[in-house]
Amino acid sequence: MRRYLILCVVSAFCALTTAHASEAFTMAQVIKGKEAYGDTCIRCHGINMVNSGTTVYDLRRFPKDDSQRFFSSVLNGYGNMPSFKDRVSDEDIQSIWAYVATRGGKDLE
Repeated sequence: MRRYLILCVVSAFCALTTAHASEAFTMAQVIKGKEAYGDTCIRCHGINMVNSGTTVYDLRRFPKDDSQRFFSSVLNGYGNMPSFKDRVSDEDIQSIWAYVATRGGKDLE
C-alpha cells in the first residue's frame, strides 16, 4: 500500500512538472514563432502584434495562461478570425503561441 501511495505521488508530481514545462519556452521557439506569425498573422494582428485593437484582437493582451483559448481560436476561428486548421501546421501554431505568450520574447525568463 505504501509503495502504491509513493508511486501515485511521484506520478502526480511528474504530471504537474510536465504540464508546467510545456509553457516554458525557448528563444528558438519564439524566433520560429515570430517567423510563422509573419507568414500567417501579421496582416491582421500587425507587426510585433501592434495594432489598434479596435477591429482585430490585440494579441499583446492575450492571457498568457490561456493556451487552450489560443489554440481553439486559431484552429476553429472566432468572431472575425477565420479558422486556420488546414492552413497552419501544429508545429507552427505551437511556435506562434510561444511568440504570443512571451510577448514576442520580452517575457522570456
